[in-house]
Amino acid sequence: MIQTSKLLFPILPRERACALLGINRGSYYRHPAEPTLVTADVVLREAIEAVVLEFPGYGYRRVTKALQRDGWEVNHKRVLRVMREESLLCRLKRRWVKTTDSEHGLRTYPNLLKQAGWRSLTGVDQAWIADITYLRLPEGFH
Repeated sequence: MIQTSKLLFPILPRERACALLGINRGSYYRHPAEPTLVTADVVLREAIEAVVLEFPGYGYRRVTKALQRDGWEVNHKRVLRVMREESLLCRLKRRWVKTTDSEHGLRTYPNLLKQAGWRSLTGVDQAWIADITYLRLPEGFH
């Protein structure tokens, strides 16, 4: 009844509304709000689900922008909260590319420094060590 009076007479002063309803002002303010936020979250969740099903790689920022383009007035924090609660956050699988093939049939060179004993080096420029860096090219690693 309090919520209805708020909707029907929004400009009516609270003191007058409380007097007409026969309640004190504390009851007017303590009255629990209707679960409009809960129902709004359900509708929002359905809209988020539709966007996520259409674009599975979208995160909460892109989903927020898509909803805003569709006319929703929604904050990215709210979208993130709803997506977390409903487990709708996207989880991209990171691709791992193996760059070293140690099981090849090509000739391998022995580690001469290990065989000779690296502790026997006494000066500068007695042994050089090199490392191969793989470069990503358009057709793969080389």
